[in-house]
Amino acid sequence: MSELLSFSKYQGLGNDFVLVDGRQAELGLEAAEVRRICERRLGVGADGILELRRPEDPAALVQMVVHNADGSVAENCGNGLRCVVRHLVRTGEAPPEGEIVIETGAGPVRARLEGEEVEVEMGAARSDAASLQLTGPLGESPDDDPDEPLLQVSLKLKDRKVEGTGVSLGNPHLVLFDASREQAEALGQEISTHERFAAGVNAGFAHLAADGGIDLTVWERGAGLTLACGTGACAAVAAAVATRRRPSGRWIEVRLPGGPLKVKAAEDLSQIWMRGPAVHVFDGRLERVAPADGEDEA
Repeated sequence: MSELLSFSKYQGLGNDFVLVDGRQAELGLEAAEVRRICERRLGVGADGILELRRPEDPAALVQMVVHNADGSVAENCGNGLRCVVRHLVRTGEAPPEGEIVIETGAGPVRARLEGEEVEVEMGAARSDAASLQLTGPLGESPDDDPDEPLLQVSLKLKDRKVEGTGVSLGNPHLVLFDASREQAEALGQEISTHERFAAGVNAGFAHLAADGGIDLTVWERGAGLTLACGTGACAAVAAAVATRRRPSGRWIEVRLPGGPLKVKAAEDLSQIWMRGPAVHVFDGRLERVAPADGEDEA
């Protein structure tokens, strides 16, 4: 008899996830199975899988492991965190009031329900070469300036050079200002897989709006263009605050294709807060399929 896997589908501003629970028994999700589940025509369809595991941190309620749609694993996911909080409250594992601690690949984060939204303390934004997993010596380009508030990185692409601000929220981001969705579509894949980022990078294309908000499109590692990226929104605000494009200590609306998030950054970037929706879509069970001969599990 084939094994059935129970799951719940959630979305945050259209960034959608299949949530599975591996706390009672190890699921052993392999890359090929993740790709099959996330495939939108032949599988459930999702930008990624959120796997719940038993936490190592005694203060945490659960551990969240993020499997990207291509089978790779991400350190953190802002929209995914909100979905996990919504799931824990919906299933009665966490109270609707009070703080919830979730363990991630980037460390523990604290979250709470705020009405219909979920607020998450995302931790500090960092910009050192190690956090970004940046390869090559700093200073190989005049735009690699370690004395800047955040690391300015220059990349040579096939037919142009681009400059961005490097920010890590546990996962690496490169924020390009004065950029558009059209540029995201044209350049996102090349930037995301550029050799200077050893583990790849999430590429954020940001436009500073006259009303004080930020319009943002993100090409995510392992997923491509998505309707929303929580850590990408946090990275954009952190970069804007550090370069004095936006003020610290205030909620800034970040408008993504799937809808707006609110993000606030401390002046020294020691804490980033994110607030936005998370919605339960449906529950289901799927049949686990053994990998075909020769199918890549990497």
